Amino acid sequence: MLRLEDEAVAVEARGIFERRLKHSRRIQPRQWRKSQTFWQRWENHRVHFY
Repeated sequence: MLRLEDEAVAVEARGIFERRLKHSRRIQPRQWRKSQTFWQRWENHRVHFY
């Protein structure tokens, strides 16, 4: 979550998000987990706990 108090900045951020969203695709959690290598999972785990 992000809260922007400056309206102009909020409008610009919303535009950036909407443009990026057009080039995105939905990923199912199960699919994503299966696609991760051991080392990617290790790195994700290490980053979240340090």
